[in-house]
Amino acid sequence: MSRSNVKEADQQIESQVSKAKIGLLNDKDAVANIAVKDLEVAKKFYEGILGLNQVGAEGQEVIVFKSGNSAINVIFG
Repeated sequence: MSRSNVKEADQQIESQVSKAKIGLLNDKDAVANIAVKDLEVAKKFYEGILGLNQVGAEGQEVIVFKSGNSAINVIFG
């Protein structure tokens, strides 16, 4: 295979990958997991400073906040 053929093949692959990436996550909801050392301090920050609403919890280990259609899991650990 000549260099020009290799370059052309590489460009075609890059084009196909780029097309596959378009729209891959743009209409999907996201979930972020954030580990913290102090859950109460984190709760004050996410509610008080960022203005997020708590929508769930799992004991004293996880607080779930909502941001748009996405969730933020704040995890003690």
